[in-house]
Amino acid sequence: MAVVVEPILTEEKLRSLLAEKHEQSYLDYKRSHNLALRRDNVELAKDVAAMQSESAGRYLVVGADDLGAPVPDLTPQLAKHFDEATLRPKLAGYLAEPFTIRCALHDIDGSAIALVYVGPSEHGWCIFQAAGEYEDAAGKKKIVFRESDVFVRHGTSSERWNDSDRQRLISQIVARHKEAWRAELRGELDAMAQRDLSARRLEELPSSAVTWKLDAEGFDQLMTELVRRNDDVPLRQLLLKFPADAAQLRTDSTSDELDTLLDRLTSVGALAIQFGRSEWVDRVLAAFVSIYSLGFDSNGYERNSRSDISLWVDILARVYGLGALAVRLDD
Repeated sequence: MAVVVEPILTEEKLRSLLAEKHEQSYLDYKRSHNLALRRDNVELAKDVAAMQSESAGRYLVVGADDLGAPVPDLTPQLAKHFDEATLRPKLAGYLAEPFTIRCALHDIDGSAIALVYVGPSEHGWCIFQAAGEYEDAAGKKKIVFRESDVFVRHGTSSERWNDSDRQRLISQIVARHKEAWRAELRGELDAMAQRDLSARRLEELPSSAVTWKLDAEGFDQLMTELVRRNDDVPLRQLLLKFPADAAQLRTDSTSDELDTLLDRLTSVGALAIQFGRSEWVDRVLAAFVSIYSLGFDSNGYERNSRSDISLWVDILARVYGLGALAVRLDD
């Protein structure tokens, strides 16, 4: 399940990232960066390039220790470099345009902290256009990356890609194209209904409009309206489709499509929780149970294949997320 990171640079967002209290694939803490030094420029370019190669945006937080606690290391003299007009030219010496980067400075408990958002590359990954090298304290040349290198995120580290990374990044590009195709499908359905999917006369839409194969935005619009209206028939029809379609996708080993299906089912559950529709929460969970049961044979024994175990983990992660939402909303 891909992590979706939006380009938000508010103090509230920064505090939520600090509250994570540990680095993640989409979050990197740095105590400080002196962008007047070539070494720090090169190291920052390495991290930004690696983050560009991921499917969703990433954050760098400069001015915090490894546990997300603010530290006074980012002095006002150092903090002034974390302005987009200053930072972009420094990175452009190594990274090819276009690339997306946003910066903001905040004062947290008396310490200056820079919040940097790095957007995904529109090409799928970033190729360095110049070598990144500097002399260390002993005067020895250190080469961090070479021209034409590609770096990716391996956990919380920025490292050169390998064969498995290349396939993963290609899959991400395909997934983005599929989302665009789903958006085109929504456009066709809009034209058929001569209004957008959240229109009041939703009943005029054909039954094919109620499908998880829509793009994420269109699906959420449609589900919001159906849940808000407590429109029973299309919701029942949709929830019956999820397990049947999941069984087919599992057989076809189409993992990215199965991920999309699980994401859409999670969206229905999240909306049902948000709008207090407990009956639909129960139905969503029942659908998850049905999909989970695909990992068992006709006699009730676990198949224990790698794909089934992966499916179980993916389901549990999403159900855990729904539970977290319910707790957050005191439901």
